[in-house]
Amino acid sequence: ALACAALGACNPSVETRPVEPCGDGGVCFVTAPPYAGIATLRPHTSDADYLGSVVSFKHATTVDDGEVNNDWDLSLDSVDLRFRVNTVTDDTSWIVDLGPISLEDVPETVDPNDFPVGIDGTHDFVPAALEHVYLVRNQDPDTEQFAAFRVVGLERGASVTLQWFRSKEAERFVFPRGETL
Repeated sequence: ALACAALGACNPSVETRPVEPCGDGGVCFVTAPPYAGIATLRPHTSDADYLGSVVSFKHATTVDDGEVNNDWDLSLDSVDLRFRVNTVTDDTSWIVDLGPISLEDVPETVDPNDFPVGIDGTHDFVPAALEHVYLVRNQDPDTEQFAAFRVVGLERGASVTLQWFRSKEAERFVFPRGETL
């Protein structure tokens, strides 16, 4: 299990920090490129706590510094700890739970119809599960991308910590080979 302590320099916060391999085989935090990171999200239960519950894989952040423009890729909804895509009205995104697999084993693409639908009958919501890996296809007028993440920390009703990777290719998920996890 990957935990903050295993990363060697983790200061838990809601801000995503991109990672890359260190010379000693560990993982270091860097400012670029923003294709990977760690984010801790708190459940969204009201408009007042919305910003602590969202992440943008495209902008590698959980902070709306003006670039995100409230166009988030994933949110953590409710104390039931469910992930949600389609966070704005023009999204046609989906998310699937691939189970407890390695991030290196995430397929390049999947048919979401081969996976169970969420409680709303769509692929908009999935429950958060520790050590599970999720594949996200974000599509809206501003974004077309694949991202995958593993839940590396889960505190029921309080927070979920993700280790995420965004594909450098828009049409399929390509894991950044050679990076140390």
